[in-house]
Amino acid sequence: MARSKPLAPGHRLMGHERWFASYILARQRTHRTPAILRIERNYGPAAIALWAAGMITALPGQFITVGGIVLMLASGGSGSLLMLGYKLIGLGIILILLGSIRYLQGIRAGRAFRGDRAFERR
Repeated sequence: MARSKPLAPGHRLMGHERWFASYILARQRTHRTPAILRIERNYGPAAIALWAAGMITALPGQFITVGGIVLMLASGGSGSLLMLGYKLIGLGIILILLGSIRYLQGIRAGRAFRGDRAFERR
């Protein structure tokens, strides 16, 4: 089996990140709106792939964090629900931070792709 070209050259994506980035890039090939064309010209496919990877990691982290807060509130300030809430908040924050790293990598990849060209607005 031939190896496929990496979605974000120089970055190793985890399985779920690779899947979601492939999905986003494939969808952009079929839905050619002016906004998508502008994003492609400003950032390039590597940055878009890294942002998709960040989104699929950070978004569940946000939901897990909110779930942890709900459990903390439901616990009444003591018991096992409180501890579970703390653990979920910790896990959620870790996922948000990992997703944020991908966002920052996407920003750098976009700047490298654009080079000296001006950032295209509307």
